[in-house]
Amino acid sequence: MRASQGTNQDEDKAVIKPLSHRVMSKHPLKKEVDDEVNEDSDEWEEVDPDEELVAEATKSLTHDNLESCMVHMHKQHGFFIPDVEYLKDPNGLLTYLGLKVKRDFMCLYCNDRCHPFNSLEAVRKHMVAKSHCKVHYGDGDDDEEAELEEFYDYSSSYVDEDGKQLIASGDMTNTVELGSAGSELIITTRSDNKISSKTLGSREFLRYYRQKPRPSPGNDGAITAALASRYRSMGLATVQSKEQMVRMKVMKEMNRSGVEATRTKIGLKNNVIRNLPKNVPY
Repeated sequence: MRASQGTNQDEDKAVIKPLSHRVMSKHPLKKEVDDEVNEDSDEWEEVDPDEELVAEATKSLTHDNLESCMVHMHKQHGFFIPDVEYLKDPNGLLTYLGLKVKRDFMCLYCNDRCHPFNSLEAVRKHMVAKSHCKVHYGDGDDDEEAELEEFYDYSSSYVDEDGKQLIASGDMTNTVELGSAGSELIITTRSDNKISSKTLGSREFLRYYRQKPRPSPGNDGAITAALASRYRSMGLATVQSKEQMVRMKVMKEMNRSGVEATRTKIGLKNNVIRNLPKNVPY
């Protein structure tokens, strides 16, 4: 609607006339541009080379492509697995590291020493610019190494000068302890050449004890050996930690069982209320 003035005689009156209908023009130009973009997208696909550092580590890896994946990541990004000869779970380690970058936006080398980045692109650029495409491991930082200890096993290096296997002194004693759920009693018997354990449980869980689940395939040792062999063929040292650091890790692993037993004894002694009245005999 629009308002217009009439003649001079009708100066005090306002005449309202309807507006003429206007047809909204469509945008054929935008449609043509969209069609052109769709045609071009079918012909080519953009690939980000930095994505490989994360994608290769987070996907499901097998024995065949794990070796080639590690060779590619070392040549293109300088990434390698430290102390690979003692690695017991290569798939778990790579999945964990990949999730730290892709999901948590954290640098593998800076770790908790800096705040997480705002996006995956930001943490990628930081790692490439600072040459941080490597794991902060073997430098003596116990806090950062503790999160990766579950993927390593240094028990094969517990040998003396004569090549004999070393074990902690507390490992020769027979132990009786409760299971993790508190409903089982585990009896461990140690001798010179073997370690045997028996588990005593309640009758209410008898149907579970009778089950025989299929064991999971244990091919992690073969994967680790093949990866260590490939690293050596590339001229890369398989044990990246310093000799003193490796010795410290070995001693810490050997003394872990004794430390846990000592903590348990101290906890039992401290779990006593000593501020009782004098008339209480106990």
